[in-house]
Amino acid sequence: MERKDLIQAVVDKTIDFPEQFTSMDLPGVFAGMNSEDFKNDFLLLRYWLLLSEKQDVRLLFNSRQENYVWLDGKYSFGREDGPMTPSPHRQMLKNQYFDISLEPGEYEVVAVVSRPDDEARAEWIIVAADAETKQWIPDAFIWKG
Repeated sequence: MERKDLIQAVVDKTIDFPEQFTSMDLPGVFAGMNSEDFKNDFLLLRYWLLLSEKQDVRLLFNSRQENYVWLDGKYSFGREDGPMTPSPHRQMLKNQYFDISLEPGEYEVVAVVSRPDDEARAEWIIVAADAETKQWIPDAFIWKG
């Protein structure tokens, strides 16, 4: 994804996952990639959130890199860059989460992470937590091969 496309997606508040993409398995909700392994300036990630009951959810995506998040194609939150504080109970997480009431079902989460400027490794974490208790929802993200 090129910067102009990302800026347009944020302005439009909508994003479509490309029909052709490279698929990879990630080791769970905490993952990373070396700068030289990025194919473009931004990495487009897709996750699937599955809820078995109606729930108020805190969706968190945290990375030191610039990142933006869409839930079911609608822009939810994002930020330029900053410290990594991957805990849903922390109050300093400006533009790194949002709370939403969701019905039971499956939801697509798309996140965009920028390539690190230097030779560093980009790292990120995605969390679905109970919006009231801030406790992680077990097995909230499912694998779709």
